This record gives sequence, C-alpha cells and structure tokens, in this order.
Amino acid sequence: MSYPKNKNKGVSLIEIVIACSIISITLLVLVSVYSAVAKYSLSNVRTLKGTQLVEESVEVLHYLRDSGYARNIGALTNGTIYHLYWDANVNSGSWTATTTNILLESRFQINVVLSQVSRDASFNVVSSGGTVDTGSRKATVSVSWKEGTSTTTKSAETYLFNTFNN
Repeated sequence: MSYPKNKNKGVSLIEIVIACSIISITLLVLVSVYSAVAKYSLSNVRTLKGTQLVEESVEVLHYLRDSGYARNIGALTNGTIYHLYWDANVNSGSWTATTTNILLESRFQINVVLSQVSRDASFNVVSSGGTVDTGSRKATVSVSWKEGTSTTTKSAETYLFNTFNN
C-alpha cells in the first residue's frame, strides 16, 4: 500500500511564522498608539489645569479687592511680579500676594503683575494719555509650567476697581 506524498510539507510552519509576525506588528502598533494617546492626554490635563488656575487667580484678585482694596490691591507696587498663595496662618486662612516665588504642585507658577489705569475725560480707560485713576488697577495673571524642554503659559487680564471704597 502506498501513501500519497504530502506536497504541503512546511506550509504550516510558514503560516505560524506569518501569523506571529502579524500579531507582533499589531501589538507594536497598539502599544505605540496607546503611548501617544497617554502622552497627549497628560499634556491636555496640564493645559486644563493651567487654564483653571488662571481663572481661579482672577477670582482670588476679586476676593482680595472685595476684602480690602486699599490693603490688598492698593498697597501692591505696579510692575512687580506677585505670587498668590493660601496662607493658613492668617485669620483662619486667607489669600495673600507675595514676591516669594511659589510653585503649585511643584509645577505651576502663578504670576500677577499690576499696572496703573488711565482714563480720558469721559472716564473711559485709555492706553496712553489721560489721568491716572488711583481707584483702579489692571492685573495681568499668567500661569506657566514646563512641558518637556519648553515652557507653556496661559494668561488673562482684568481690571480691579475700588468698588466698595475700602
């Protein structure tokens, strides 16, 4: 009795090698895509946090204005970089502006710079000329943090008025 020769000898081994190669390449691509998505997600989280810190800092300036414009805003020097922080040792906790550099979460640096406001005869804010309004200040808030080898910054401007004459 004679058996027919198997003409497909070794085909199974080639199929296994090809299947393993396809699976390996697919896994490599999936890991690369996951790595890129994770990197961009973390970057986006920092950007959102920075933007929220800018908004929070503007609200802190409004709080400082409301709780005593002369003491908290009027006493600060124009053009000086201030940093906002929560001082738990003052009156059961209070926001304070200081010239000491403070990093939030060891990453975010919040800067506040105040400048004078000038107004024209119609009491409109003007960029040049006019009369200095001692009851108003322009505040520029910026939050910066390191992203790899570069620095990212988000900023906003607001005007602070001595609304309550305090």
